[in-house]
Amino acid sequence: MAQLRHGLALARHYEVNPGPLPPGVAVKMETAKRAEAKAELDRAKYWPDKNGKGRKVDRWTGRNLGEDAIAADKLADRGFAEFYANHYSRICLYVHGSGLARVAGLTPELFPVLSTIAFQTIGHFAIVAAEMTLRLAGRWDREAERAVQDVKDMRQAAIDGVFANHPARKKVPKPRKRRNPPRAPRP
Repeated sequence: MAQLRHGLALARHYEVNPGPLPPGVAVKMETAKRAEAKAELDRAKYWPDKNGKGRKVDRWTGRNLGEDAIAADKLADRGFAEFYANHYSRICLYVHGSGLARVAGLTPELFPVLSTIAFQTIGHFAIVAAEMTLRLAGRWDREAERAVQDVKDMRQAAIDGVFANHPARKKVPKPRKRRNPPRAPRP
């Protein structure tokens, strides 16, 4: 349903704003238009309302994302539930309109840390998705496992490099001792 909504939204956008389509957009719009009738039938079949018409659901499972993360971890323990519990709300704050407010007060020293945390999270799930896709396609073998491990190692080295070279990790020089001790205050 999300892909259908996305394709239809693209079609509406380019009807109002004609011009050359970016690569891949035409395929998304055509696919959505072809799938619309079947999607409506599936919606009525799997999520009927009291009138027998299809309810609009945000997720095909009918559950919220947190519940889906728990269910996904039961199928393949990959950290989805932990990620949802620890990071999802914070990420939503960055993504849905208040992102600038979240970074506006950061010092230049902290911004790379924030970016590295995002890279760490995104990279983890990109690797999980790649591995699961290879397994489902029957392409998971020693070579694929080594390649994925190499990506994990490079990603971790980049993350470790940012944290190791962060200015906060450098030794702060001790204050110099004064040669002449301060004088006692006068009465």
